[in-house]
Amino acid sequence: MIDFSWNKAFKMYTVEGSKKAWINNWAKAGDTVDKRVIGWTMAYPWAIGRSAVDNVIRIPLGVIGTAGSFGIGAVGVPIWHAVEPGISGTKNIAWDGVVAPGIGAIWNTVVAPPTALVAQKPSPERVDGFWVSMISRDEALARRGLLRELNPEEIMATKASLKVLEQELAHEREANRNLQDERRAAIEAVNERFDAKAKVIKQARTEKLSSLKQHPDVQAFTRQMNANGIEAAHIRHNQRKIIKAFNQEDISPVTARQLPQTLSQMIEAAPRDKTDPLKESMDVIEEALQ
Repeated sequence: MIDFSWNKAFKMYTVEGSKKAWINNWAKAGDTVDKRVIGWTMAYPWAIGRSAVDNVIRIPLGVIGTAGSFGIGAVGVPIWHAVEPGISGTKNIAWDGVVAPGIGAIWNTVVAPPTALVAQKPSPERVDGFWVSMISRDEALARRGLLRELNPEEIMATKASLKVLEQELAHEREANRNLQDERRAAIEAVNERFDAKAKVIKQARTEKLSSLKQHPDVQAFTRQMNANGIEAAHIRHNQRKIIKAFNQEDISPVTARQLPQTLSQMIEAAPRDKTDPLKESMDVIEEALQ
């Protein structure tokens, strides 16, 4: 505490801290003047004010901390070391010699026998992870300090047993490897078969959509949308409203979500009528004159 009083509280915090406050504030003022943020008539008085406020707070606190820590180190610590053995001895006599044996006797003679009549044996089903937890036998032995290192003879005996076990179970490992290979081959065959079917369905869908572009209703819809300036992006933007309109129809929600996307793709891919530049210019002039 005396070392803390002199080196930390007085020397570092009070003396060096006050010096550092003046240096930092003065450097900031000089940097402010060099950058022409404000003039020296404002920058340096501001630095002096900041440093003075820092010292007004720092110096009294440092003196109080120095005196307090010195007093504790010079008086409080010796007094504590003088009385601490008596306090510890009293605690040990009171707890270890009187209270703890008394509690143990009361538990063993008054509480334990009646509760044993209704007690239940712990089981894994009653473990909740909060009030009761279950540990492995290895962990239990480790906590009780009953685990030890095997000696060389025991290690060699264990090695011999493991070698016999490895030879006896070799056929099982081979059977597992063959099973995994068979499973992998079956999965690859199923994937290939379904990939081929999916490719056929996708090709049929593409051909169907291509033929639907020539459907009179689709062509009429496309011309109407083009005339109104509606593009595929408009349909995708209003997809929620379109799906909501299907709620009253006899159609599945999945289909209702897929149809607007499909229709937008058809419109996006549909050829647009070529616009006559001269006619477009005349339309613009007519709209301007109206």
